[in-house]
Amino acid sequence: MARKPYKYIIRLTEEEKKALESLLRRGKTERRLADRARMILWSHNNVPIVEITRRLGCSEQIVLNWRREFLARRDKEGPINALKDRQRPGRPPCFSPSAGSTGEGYCL
Repeated sequence: MARKPYKYIIRLTEEEKKALESLLRRGKTERRLADRARMILWSHNNVPIVEITRRLGCSEQIVLNWRREFLARRDKEGPINALKDRQRPGRPPCFSPSAGSTGEGYCL
């Protein structure tokens, strides 16, 4: 049975490709951000989603979600910021430096 063509096809410009490749070469990049950059670069190189999931050890739905998210956000936020997590709603966690190891002053 032939697979359907993918809904979220990634085509990168040279600048976007260079930005994502430089992100991968940095030594201090978060793993999840690097994995997302790999997903997008491999998608640009026509690597099948099944192969991407095998290489990264994630589900197909995660790959599809990040492809969709990247396409929706890259023009407004740029290729690197499009791969970062969005700010979550709700009260942010607060940590008091004066609390020490007693746990007082920590709120979640």
